[in-house]
Amino acid sequence: MTQVKRLKGNGKIVERRTEIYVSHLGKVLAFNPNTVDMEPYVGYMLGYSHNFNSVMHRIDHNGLSRPTTAQIFSLLNLALENTENEHCRFILHKLEEPGFWTATETLTGKDHIFVYDNIDGKMPREESELLKRYKEGDKAVRIVKKGCYGPALTNPYLLAQLGERQMIDVVKNVLNKINSQKVASERVEINLRYVYDPRNPDSDCTYLNLCHSNYPNECKIELLFAAGYWNAFAEGYCPGVRTVKKRGIINGT
Repeated sequence: MTQVKRLKGNGKIVERRTEIYVSHLGKVLAFNPNTVDMEPYVGYMLGYSHNFNSVMHRIDHNGLSRPTTAQIFSLLNLALENTENEHCRFILHKLEEPGFWTATETLTGKDHIFVYDNIDGKMPREESELLKRYKEGDKAVRIVKKGCYGPALTNPYLLAQLGERQMIDVVKNVLNKINSQKVASERVEINLRYVYDPRNPDSDCTYLNLCHSNYPNECKIELLFAAGYWNAFAEGYCPGVRTVKKRGIINGT
């Protein structure tokens, strides 16, 4: 039997296979917060904790979408508003350790820095193909000028990661909700960091995104952009996501 628990902030918990319904940019998304310790391809697995390729491969196999950076922040925003709920606490625990892999990737080429949402794993990772899609108006592809750096919340690169300017307010809400629980000396900030600096690559280089924090102990939420062999060994968590409604609000079951 399906059980529905209403959440503050226009959300709800639907307990079937446990999905967290989240409002995101006018859509309704469903995340499953659970990590299932089973072999790949067995059952309805949505949450995984492992290296990037294995995590995303399992999500793809189950016919789900890889969550973007913006979608993960919407999920965190709801979880922080409902810390009394066990599923929301689980999400916040995953932010601490190991962090969230997201489908928003970065490719640096000779002339541009591309940020793109690779929700199905099929986006090209070549500069020429991404530039073509950008010129054709593909909203999943954004371009950042090299040298556009500064404070994280006004950084064009963060806006490109989020895809929509209104998501900056969601990021601020996440920070404010964490900071409301802290003294001034422990205030959390958002930080952008690269394992390898993408500003002067020798050739096209793809960076994968890990959103993490040692919350509540560390004073930042970090978007970590990593390339090279690091991606094969670093662990992260990722819940598969599906669109419940393309437009509308969460109500009923």
